[in-house]
Amino acid sequence: MNTLARFSTLIIALLLVGGSFEADRYEALPDSMIWIEGTSTMGTYSCAGDRVVGFGRLDQSHSAHLTVEIAVPVRSFDCGIGQMNDDLTDALKADAHPAISFSLSDADWSPGSFRTGVWVPISAIGELEVAGETRRVTFSLHGQRQADGLVRVRGEQSLRMTDFNVEPPSGLLGLVRSHNDIVVRFDLRAAQRSIR
Repeated sequence: MNTLARFSTLIIALLLVGGSFEADRYEALPDSMIWIEGTSTMGTYSCAGDRVVGFGRLDQSHSAHLTVEIAVPVRSFDCGIGQMNDDLTDALKADAHPAISFSLSDADWSPGSFRTGVWVPISAIGELEVAGETRRVTFSLHGQRQADGLVRVRGEQSLRMTDFNVEPPSGLLGLVRSHNDIVVRFDLRAAQRSIR
């Protein structure tokens, strides 16, 4: 499963804290976003991915096991410049590995602190897959149960492209080169869907 599919796991963790989830599933909403931000020899850049898909579910019949899977298609990222989009998809090996995904392994928060409209810190550990390489990562997040019953999770994490065997993209015959360090930011919202 792709890296974005695994980000969905974070959404589930937040939804779990917000209420009763015995027979329910939470799904990422269309306004969920993930950004890749970094610097290059020409300045800063930001590439936004707006096609986040994912779900989360709590299975209380198995010691309250929480499952979250999130994925974002690599080709959905828009850097605002066509050539930069092409360089990014090439660097992330989109043909062979069309999505970035995240799968939740463990999440830590204080359930009693979840009240409508209050941001609660969450530590989420899981498997992040980028360009076919999977690494165990820890994300520091904040989650909120909203008045309309939706759940929102946002946060950011610093990463190095070479940790995932990704060569920082370059252009203009190597005159413009991205730096290795990037920040992944996300703002995810999820809604409860009944399981039939």
